[in-house]
Amino acid sequence: NLTDNVFNKEVEKEIIAVDDIKYEKVQWVDTKSSCEDESCKDIHQNIGKWNTNFFGDFNEFGFLNIPLFQALTSTVIMEEDDNVTNQWTVLRAMDE
Repeated sequence: NLTDNVFNKEVEKEIIAVDDIKYEKVQWVDTKSSCEDESCKDIHQNIGKWNTNFFGDFNEFGFLNIPLFQALTSTVIMEEDDNVTNQWTVLRAMDE
């Protein structure tokens, strides 16, 4: 699937163990500005879904921006000049 493909080829991994189980760990940081979307016209922006996207060229479909990982949180209200920094850590269990 797409997530496994990106995990296998596109990101730098570290091998870690938690409770004697080996995992591949990837980490990245992204920032969201409250004025990235058209909703910047509004004074407040309510955000409760955070995602990190994969940008790639998919042969028959062309260049796409696909949400790879998503997390839902309580709603965060962002003002016009606010920025949010998300630190992502994803673990994938390794086959032994």
